[in-house]
Parts: sequence; structure tokens; C-alpha cells
Amino acid sequence: MPLVLPVSAPVWPFAAPTIGDALIRLRQDIFDQAGPSPRWQDSDLQRAIDRAVDQYSFVAPWSRTALIPAIGGSRLYAIPNGPGGPTWWVEAVEYPTGQYPRLYLPFQEMVQPNLGTPGAPTASAAGAAGPLAGAYLYRVSFLGVSGETLAGPSSAPLTLAGGQALLILPLGPAPYCLGRNLYRTPANGADGSQLLVATIGDNTSTSYQDGMLDSALGAPLPAADTTANAPLVELRISDLRLPDPTNPGSLAISYAGKHVWNDGGATIPEQHHDVVLLGAAAFACLANQVPTNDLFDYQDGELRDRVSEVKTPEHWLAAGGNLLARFKERLEEVKQQRDAAYAATTQWGNVGSRWQWT
Repeated sequence: MPLVLPVSAPVWPFAAPTIGDALIRLRQDIFDQAGPSPRWQDSDLQRAIDRAVDQYSFVAPWSRTALIPAIGGSRLYAIPNGPGGPTWWVEAVEYPTGQYPRLYLPFQEMVQPNLGTPGAPTASAAGAAGPLAGAYLYRVSFLGVSGETLAGPSSAPLTLAGGQALLILPLGPAPYCLGRNLYRTPANGADGSQLLVATIGDNTSTSYQDGMLDSALGAPLPAADTTANAPLVELRISDLRLPDPTNPGSLAISYAGKHVWNDGGATIPEQHHDVVLLGAAAFACLANQVPTNDLFDYQDGELRDRVSEVKTPEHWLAAGGNLLARFKERLEEVKQQRDAAYAATTQWGNVGSRWQWT
């Protein structure tokens, strides 16, 4: 009977080690075991690890792929952000997905301009029976490729008695505005208390009829404009190759960013944990060199004993510089090993192009 070993589910991003484990290992490496008065505080070592993760990520970034819905006729898409923070760069855009061989599109990274402030909508009675009874104020915001603007000024008050409202909506700047949000006050509510009525998912519709109950209203007005300078990717393709509005499909955007090492674990491969800790040790020693620069050199006038501490900064600087040089050497090795398949051919055997595998 075969032996089946239980396998526990991994914890995001990986099972271990956490940042707490990394601090323990780093203190072992720099001979600063936890005690009554450690040389480095945890916050100092966490900063050193963060700097090392930065340098490591430049050489071997955390690469991910996001599958996002395509938009018919659109060549502009928001660059996804992962849990590690902002995306550093986009590596590839695949569209349509599921093809073999894969189809990669030319693209350009850009930032979304400020979409401005929407004008006030025009509100009037729709001439149909409905649940709205009281005075109402409406406001509109623009939905960009990424983010939402602040809401514009409110409409003139509209008073209804058991009816519905007809709104004439402003259009946003093309091609960056993909839709609009419509907000309304509850009956007899003050301006600024508007709540979401509906999302109009296009930038072409100019009217909307509102008959929503106050109890069904949604989110409050946006507190900030999140559209300006949002990172976008623009597909550099002809109009004939843009997503079909009837069946747009999906895009796969491969992007790279900074690795994560926190309480949830590390996204850095296990074989490179020691590389990052080596860099953290270097940065910790270099940082400790700074407060030692104010040490002194003195001689006791009576006993003529000479005490000198002026060499201490030099020793810390030398130790940190040595560790930093080793860290850079290891980063160069990581750079050469980043693509295992490529490295295996060019460095670990140089298999000839005509080699026949058997």
C-alpha cells in the first residue's frame, strides 16, 4: 500500500518564511540575537530587508499575469496592481487568449489624463407614475479607464409627487471616459448627501430615467479623484484588430513589480532568501555606521590613558561595504539564472543545437 503524506494548503503568498522569521535569521547572520539591548531595533532591520528586496526585485521582479475583460472597440486598459504594490512595468499583452501559438500585441504604457469635472445634469419629471415624492438633487461623476472623478455640481432641485425623474447627462472626454455614475439625494436631502442611483456603462447615452426607492440607493459620492495619472496600457493595433463589441473576450496582461516579504510570507523563491538577507545585513551595517561618526578620541590627563573610538565608523563602513559587494555578486548570479531553461543551455552544459536527445 503506497504511503500518502498529507499536504497542507499554502498560505499567501507562500507558506514561509514570514517577516518575523526573516528578522530572526538576519539577527543570526549579523550576530545580534534578541536580548535586553539589541544593537538594531526590528524597525531598523525591516527597513534593511525592504531595501534589499528593492534591489533584488530590480534583478528578478515578481512577475504576474492578470486576466481582464476586453472592452469592445477599446485599446485602452488599466494596468493591474497586485498586493505587493504598484506595477513597475508591463511585460506582455496577450489577445485573444486561449490561442496557440499565443498572440502578443504591441503596446505602450501611458498615464490617464485628468478627466475634468462633469457638468450638472438636467432633471425633469418623466411624466410617469413612480415612487419618488419630495425634492431631489442629482450629481454625475466620470468613470475613466481607471478610477472615478469627483462628482460635478448638482442639478436644480426637482420636486416630484409620486413620479419618476428624467435626467439629461453630460458626456466625458473620449476615449478615456468609459462611463458615468449618477447620484441622487434621498427625498428632501441636502446637497452632498447624494447616493449612487446607477452606473451608466458607456459614454454615449445622454438620458436616464430614475424611479429608484430611497432605500435602494447605493454608495456615497466619491471622496477623491482617482483618475488623474492612473497607469494605462494602450494597444498599438489597427481598428480592425480591436476587440469585437459582440464578443470581446479577455486580455492577459503580464506585469512585474516588487516582491513581498511580510507577515503573510514571501514571494521570493526559497533559493534566493539568503541573497536578500545578505543584502539586508549589508544595509544594516552601513546604517549602523552613521551614528558612530560622533565617537571621540581622548586622553586622560592624570593617568595618561588614551581612549580612541574614531576607528569604529571605518570598521562598520568596511564591513558593510564587504557585505554589499558580496550582495551585488549574488544579484549578478540571480540575473544569470533568472530563466532556468536559458541558463541551463548557455551555462550548464552548452548543449549543441544539433544534439539528439534519446
